[in-house]
Amino acid sequence: MGLGSLPRDCTITDISDGGVRIIAENLDEPAEFTLILSTGRPRLCRLAWRIGCEFGAQFIDHLAAAPSRHSAPQDSARTPEYA
Repeated sequence: MGLGSLPRDCTITDISDGGVRIIAENLDEPAEFTLILSTGRPRLCRLAWRIGCEFGAQFIDHLAAAPSRHSAPQDSARTPEYA
């Protein structure tokens, strides 16, 4: 945790699209830090709150949105036909 600091172990107790709840003992977390998830994808976070060794953080990076299953595929090679 921390931008440019050494990795430290923590336990994620809750995660959503917008943020994460973490338990980390003996950790003085900075206002902004990078969280490396088990998927290997790092997420940039901002500290939101802290109670003892538990704290919450907001994701401040943006993941690319997946295409909606409800949107029709676009075919740029097709042109409309006019009568």
